Amino acid sequence: MSLKYYLGGLLLVAAFSLSAQPASGDGNLLAYLPFTQNLEDASPSKLPVQTIGNVVIENDAAYFPGGNGALKLPTLPFNQPFAISLWIKPDNDDVMAGLIEQRDANKYDRLFHIMLRKSCQPYLGFYLNDAISPLSIKANEWTHLIFQYTGTHQEIWVNGRLLCSRLAEPYQGTQGATFIGKNPGWSNVPAENFQGYMRELRIYGRALSAEEVAQLDLTPAGIELANHSPESSKAKVTPINNSPVATQVAVPVPPFLSIEGSTIIINGSPGDVYVLDATTNFSNWEPLAMLTNITGQVEFTDIDAAHHSERFYRVEVK
Repeated sequence: MSLKYYLGGLLLVAAFSLSAQPASGDGNLLAYLPFTQNLEDASPSKLPVQTIGNVVIENDAAYFPGGNGALKLPTLPFNQPFAISLWIKPDNDDVMAGLIEQRDANKYDRLFHIMLRKSCQPYLGFYLNDAISPLSIKANEWTHLIFQYTGTHQEIWVNGRLLCSRLAEPYQGTQGATFIGKNPGWSNVPAENFQGYMRELRIYGRALSAEEVAQLDLTPAGIELANHSPESSKAKVTPINNSPVATQVAVPVPPFLSIEGSTIIINGSPGDVYVLDATTNFSNWEPLAMLTNITGQVEFTDIDAAHHSERFYRVEVK
């Protein structure tokens, strides 16, 4: 059976514990919501958290019911290097849902949104300056996600693996409340507020190292991860031991998909064959090329990229 991967980009400019104590090395931690006993911020900042709708603590996690359910925090500085780490267990896999939103203005690079797009693909957006994970996640299973901006690249990590890296301009918004579990509310994107469980939400005012990602990827107490390892992508990756007593950390590897300028870079196994498609609306896919991976990395330049204000890609691994 074929596997499908996706990565999006503007103009192809480029993807614990039960206690409420921050993990060691949590420097510049802006907010920490463990969601094990209450909905409060356990970081040194002790930010006020306003509940909207019927978000409740259930089974040692926050349960978001969809509808109008969300949490509201003050403005957080996403217009700098940042990282957001969280565990989620969505109820559905065929809807688009909002995870985090901060609206400065409904303009380019001024609406911060983290979502699950179609087929439950993690999505990091600054508004027309966005990246999408090359792999979907599954409903009714706990998944660890990290979304971050390094100062040059948007990155999406899923279960300890860097799946998407995209060269991007920084987010430019400076105001607007930070909502947890809320979708952007666009009329042309039929997204909903998040429905499902959430645990261990950490927001940092800096990017994380691969070693820190590996530490945060250790399974929190109370979470059963029968299938924590992501679906095989045939990419050369180093698995992470998710045991609470693990001492090994991930060896940094290139992302499966990345975009640098107008060049798409795919890192995988020699001998893989990729079918590359492009779209601007997730509905009509245009075939671009069939590529064979000879050395472990294959590149493709989309000469039509400049003709589109927003461009997304799909790669089928044969």
